Amino acid sequence: MKKKTISVFLVLLLAVAVLTGCTPKNPAPAPTADPEPDPSSVESQLALLAENVSVWGDPDESVNSAVYCVTDLDHNGRLEVLFSFVMGTGYFSYTTVHEVNETFDGISRVNDSALKDSSQPDLLFYDKFRTYETDGTYAYICEDVIRNGYAEAEFYKETLSLVDGVLSCEFLGGIEARVERVKEEDVLYASYYDEQGHNISPEDFAALETYWFPENAVKSVTRFGWTKFEADADFAAGLKASYETFGPGIGYTADDDLFEYPHNFYNMKENVVSGTGDDGMFGFPYERELCSFWTFTVGETEGWEWNADEEGVSGWIEFRPEGTVTFSYTDPNGEETRYEDMEVSVDYVPLFDGCENEDWSVVFRGDETNEFAASTVNGVLTVLWFQGPYDGEEYPALCAMRFER
Repeated sequence: MKKKTISVFLVLLLAVAVLTGCTPKNPAPAPTADPEPDPSSVESQLALLAENVSVWGDPDESVNSAVYCVTDLDHNGRLEVLFSFVMGTGYFSYTTVHEVNETFDGISRVNDSALKDSSQPDLLFYDKFRTYETDGTYAYICEDVIRNGYAEAEFYKETLSLVDGVLSCEFLGGIEARVERVKEEDVLYASYYDEQGHNISPEDFAALETYWFPENAVKSVTRFGWTKFEADADFAAGLKASYETFGPGIGYTADDDLFEYPHNFYNMKENVVSGTGDDGMFGFPYERELCSFWTFTVGETEGWEWNADEEGVSGWIEFRPEGTVTFSYTDPNGEETRYEDMEVSVDYVPLFDGCENEDWSVVFRGDETNEFAASTVNGVLTVLWFQGPYDGEEYPALCAMRFER
């Protein structure tokens, strides 16, 4: 009996030893879930903007050359998306700004009441902005052009800043301009004024920013990555590419021509025409360059829009450095209409009321009954083809044709 008890005890002891040896001394920790992504990261914010396209974008405005871009205007780490499109003549633009909220779980429109519906800075026409930083506030130099036909225009120089969710716009000065025919040459007459409406010289106008900002303001160039807004686009990719283009604080050495003014208004020249016009206005030669090869894509006749490929037509237009234009159009029957080496001029061409673009600055003539007018808006060339003869009030036929590079 005693021997049997000892045997059982030894068996139990052996079992305990075996089990103890099989048990790992440091058991592996139980698997845990992946950490939550940082909602304040750029990637998370871009994803948030992509999820809220219906909040900041309007598919109905895609027909108005709508574009968008990602920025961080106030450098607070919360991204904004700018949505901008042209209206009416194509020279009036409208922009909204939405910003990621402080909790990084939504977006909201910033307070943009300072922007007037009747006139806003033309942001979408430019991808580089002169920038001044003072005590953590960033001011972007913007331009706004309002035209009254070909011969008259208003130009405004403004600053745009975003501080604590409020968008502000400060007026620096402006130009009143008109074009007159002088000895068979188009001459631009321009008067300059400051924010108080006082007449100033072109030199003082060029130096307005110097007067406005303190000497210690940090000067740079900021790039905007505008992307075409299309309802079926890959917005995640588009927003990412736009953000990667956005460049705050880029040194202005390579772009210091942007700080020399004027740089983009009727291509004014530094050499002032001898003498001055009425009301102390200074005259400048008027000149426009539009050199490149463009391919016809879309046409519009009496409100009916048609696609070149679908209708079996083709066409192209080439602007040459020597100031001539060649136009070619082939209809569905294979018949070509071609005008070689048309001379570009700036004679005013009266346009129909209600045309998508009414303010054209470049015209050329194919023959006595066929005239053309051209302008670019947001990288798209639009050409109006007037099929005459002109009777003093209107042309009997008009076709609007859009071209892309």
